[in-house]
Amino acid sequence: MRWTQIGLRVARFQERSLALGPGTRAVVWFQGCSFDCPGCIAAEMNRSKDFDLTTPSNLVDRVLQISGIEGVTLSGGDPLDQPLDLLADFLEELGQRSDLSVMCYTGRTLQQLRRDGQAEMVERILRCVDILIDGLYVEAMNDGSAWRGSSNQQIHFLSPRYHHLETSVLESRDRELEVSVSRSHQIEITGIPPTNFMDRLRTQLKSRELSLEFDVPYDQSTGVKR
Repeated sequence: MRWTQIGLRVARFQERSLALGPGTRAVVWFQGCSFDCPGCIAAEMNRSKDFDLTTPSNLVDRVLQISGIEGVTLSGGDPLDQPLDLLADFLEELGQRSDLSVMCYTGRTLQQLRRDGQAEMVERILRCVDILIDGLYVEAMNDGSAWRGSSNQQIHFLSPRYHHLETSVLESRDRELEVSVSRSHQIEITGIPPTNFMDRLRTQLKSRELSLEFDVPYDQSTGVKR
């Protein structure tokens, strides 16, 4: 995948969430993913060209304008599909200017990241990450595991900051899910929904004489826009 402009591609930004990681966190969804996993709820976002192109410093400024958060969670898309030097610059500057923790999702495993051709750049990124959740989303293994889309994914506590949560998180099947409607009448979901969540949501809305319409074709089997 080639891009004619250089920058971090931010598709969505949420100032506060309790659904993706420990404590109250800002969440950054980066646009673009190499994997296109079946059942991915972010498939439309990853194919869209509707994103903000921003510099590492501008993204740091945006995060630091938020008060009362414990950290920032990087999702997408795949954050590791961004220009790695810019992602590293963002995380290093965030660490220099704050004590916020960092949690990051990626479809690549930790082993794959470390054996790729850009291992030095990857290590710059990993040194700034407290919690890494790695591996592809497998819809059939979406069993409610906390913080994970599917149970094959691994949670790596890369710094000591959250080691005290390791046992409880790995054993938990208790997820948070936040659903809101934007001013433009777009449904925004934060967290990891169960399989066929969108179908069930449509049914519940219909029972209240409300409808959920899509401006692109909708796959009934996965609940994902196509």
